[in-house]
Amino acid sequence: MHWSEFWDVVWYTIFLVVTIAYIVVLVQVVIDIFRDKTLKVWQKVLWLLFLVLIPWLAAFIYILARGRGMTERQEAHKAAHTTVVRTSSPADQIATAQQLHQTGAVNDQEFAQLKAKAMQDLQQLQTQAPQGPAA
Repeated sequence: MHWSEFWDVVWYTIFLVVTIAYIVVLVQVVIDIFRDKTLKVWQKVLWLLFLVLIPWLAAFIYILARGRGMTERQEAHKAAHTTVVRTSSPADQIATAQQLHQTGAVNDQEFAQLKAKAMQDLQQLQTQAPQGPAA
């Protein structure tokens, strides 16, 4: 193996790592654009268009301009899902999910998923509960 081949492998590896990191950042930015309730539709379209036309610069500017809010929205989203999971009864889970939906922490699709999970938990509890003495 020649030194030039070794450096080709090193540069290829660096390129691969940077590309994967960029894709992860790009996906997180797109998720945040759709998750942000404060952005109007036309603003979301402009950010997405900017990401398509000048992806490296757009992702960098988005993170600089909206990075703190991005972190807060991601933490709120995580807290919303863990809060619902930790409640004791399916009724409590649905009530908590309803509160989160009203505050905008979860969207309609996420609310429907949380509600369906709570109903599934209720059905499991009903099938596991003892049926009483057999006649």
